[in-house]
This record gives sequence, C-alpha cells and structure tokens, in this order.
Amino acid sequence: MDVSMIELIAAPERFRHRWVRLMGFAALEFEGNAVYLHQEDYDHSMTRNALWLDTRGAKRTQAGGPGYSIVEGQFEPDLHGHMDLFAGGLSPVQRLTAWPGRAALEAAPK
Repeated sequence: MDVSMIELIAAPERFRHRWVRLMGFAALEFEGNAVYLHQEDYDHSMTRNALWLDTRGAKRTQAGGPGYSIVEGQFEPDLHGHMDLFAGGLSPVQRLTAWPGRAALEAAPK
C-alpha cells in the first residue's frame, strides 16, 4: 500500500501491521536508522517527523550517506526505536532504495 509519512504519523492505528511503501529522507546510523519526512527534519534531528527502520535483512540499494529513498516495510506504531525517539517504526524493512530525484531522472540519456 502506497502511503505518505504524514498519513502514518497522523493516523497510526489505521495502518497497524500493514505493509506500506513510502518515500522520505532515509539515514542509516548507529541507533538511528530512520526515514524522515524531509531532509530538514533530519538536519535538525526532528525525530517525531521520522519513522525508525529495522533494516536487518532488507534488500538495500541505499548507497553512501543519507538521501531520499523508497522504503517498504510493515508499519508498527508502537516501535519507536532508540530511546523512543521516533513516531513509529517499520519492521521488518524489505526494501530501501535510493531515489535519484527529478534532476537525475531528467538528465538521464533518452
């Protein structure tokens, strides 16, 4: 099911245990694997605008550092990650794929 992070954060019970696909700014860090609503939320550590990610066993094509990504996983509103910092969680995450963005897609050879 394609959803926005806003839908998940605003109405978590509606999506409990559902498999979802969303886009956001993903960062894989020690005790801080998460997908944020925006890069600015990540830059300012606004973890209530983010979902914790359980990436063990995920098919990852996330290269290098943080960036916008497609994330697929099972939504768990009661999983809040390290020190209960996040608005909910995705566990398990099955897919984490970097999203190149509009500029890269438009620049691709045709």
